[in-house]
Amino acid sequence: AIQVGDVGGDAINGQAGNPGEDTYFHRTAGTAGTCADTVLVCAKGGGGGGSETGGGAGGSAASSVGTTTYSGGTGGNGAANDGSGGGGGAAGPYGTGKDGGTSSDDAGSGGGGAGGGSSTAGAAGDSTNGGMGGMNLFRIGGGAINGGNATSSGGGGGGGDDTGAVTPGTGANGAEWTDGLGTVTAGAGGGSGGAGNGGNGVAAGLYGGGAGGSEGNTGGTPGQGIIVITYIPSVAPSARIVRLAGGVRLLGGTRLNKLYVPDSPFSSSLSFWKILQSPTS
Repeated sequence: AIQVGDVGGDAINGQAGNPGEDTYFHRTAGTAGTCADTVLVCAKGGGGGGSETGGGAGGSAASSVGTTTYSGGTGGNGAANDGSGGGGGAAGPYGTGKDGGTSSDDAGSGGGGAGGGSSTAGAAGDSTNGGMGGMNLFRIGGGAINGGNATSSGGGGGGGDDTGAVTPGTGANGAEWTDGLGTVTAGAGGGSGGAGNGGNGVAAGLYGGGAGGSEGNTGGTPGQGIIVITYIPSVAPSARIVRLAGGVRLLGGTRLNKLYVPDSPFSSSLSFWKILQSPTS
């Protein structure tokens, strides 16, 4: 059995948020639906935020299952006088997610950057301005102060301002994995910014980003889990010869006598092929 963990969060009216579900592959025993079951690989979901000022814990590497595991960033703490902490960034193949910023006053804090590398934590909000979002693993992409959305994969969103009228910034989706055709499709998501006094939270980045909080209103929505499978066939396909029946000739008497072979030892029948001119052509 497999499970892609659903999101937690969604704290309303100052209540504690729900933890995110675990994401696992190849469960052979157990019924808990967590990393405590017998699984081949499992990523631990992040914890829910506290009812007032406590940020949710990031998904724990120690509680995950696999050869290489990294922890997600922890959500920042909110301030007692209304500012909310930013969500933590998701872990990725290059390292841990970074923490959301902790709010010190009425404004919200920035969400953490995702994916390890040179990613950074979200900045703290103050009495007026929301904090900047954390950078991604290439040290770019964090959202600007006062609600700036993350601008590059895995960046954290900026925190909302002190009035609560400025919406916090969303965390950016990740981009570490491709679909095999060179098109970027998925990766570790950045955390969203925390809301200012009286504001509502917004969505974190896919996949696995933590959501910023909101004091007295609706918290943001974290990113769900993801399972990425990469593999190399154990037996490479052999070169194939395509013969044209009857010795087909083009106008002008040119005989077609070519070998068609895969352009890579791992190409399938649906991949691109290249033509090798035979010596007798």
